[in-house]
Amino acid sequence: MKQNNIRNIMPALEYEAYTSTFLKPWDDMFLKRCKKNAPVSTEKPTLLDVGTGTGVLLERLYETPGFENYTFIGIDYYEDNVIEANDKFTERGLSDRISVKEGDAHYLDFESETFDMVISRATLHHLVDPVKALQEKYRVLKPNGICLIHDMKRDVSEEVLAEFNALRKKANYPPTVVSEKYTVKEIEEFLEQAGLAHCSSVGSDTTGLSSLGYEVIIKKLQ
Repeated sequence: MKQNNIRNIMPALEYEAYTSTFLKPWDDMFLKRCKKNAPVSTEKPTLLDVGTGTGVLLERLYETPGFENYTFIGIDYYEDNVIEANDKFTERGLSDRISVKEGDAHYLDFESETFDMVISRATLHHLVDPVKALQEKYRVLKPNGICLIHDMKRDVSEEVLAEFNALRKKANYPPTVVSEKYTVKEIEEFLEQAGLAHCSSVGSDTTGLSSLGYEVIIKKLQ
């Protein structure tokens, strides 16, 4: 059964335009971290994007050197995002490598140890039960798999927050709601509650665009 997650404020087409244009600086950084942290490729590696929206990150990963042999799967909570993503990938001839399905981050509809890599950007703060969602990401990782999570933090500096909100304004988005986000300390506590503190790390830069949020890396031990 689905949880009552927080709905993004824009429908699929408008959100596609927002994420592909105005979030690009942060997506660029996230993609670099994906490439740096990707596990050693198996013969047919697979990657899951939890909370993929309209699959903007999946399409960019498809084009990223080092991911040529990957099969990409995304899940999103909302049907309109899933339809928009799959229509786009079909139109662009990518549906043999990239697919998106409707799903809930709290109950990933995959067998355990399915994916070489699991990623999630700007999703954790939307979820009713972040501890359960972290456990599910770990469950579907293969041994030696990597989970990479980026999200905005509540205690971001006023300067970086102003820069981010200026981009949102250009996209006709209201200022972000900082109170719904988490601090690094809270994320560390979630990982502890999930039983993942021994195989995870949380980091956050103090300056620059990357200081907008935090990074979680979870490694599935052999």
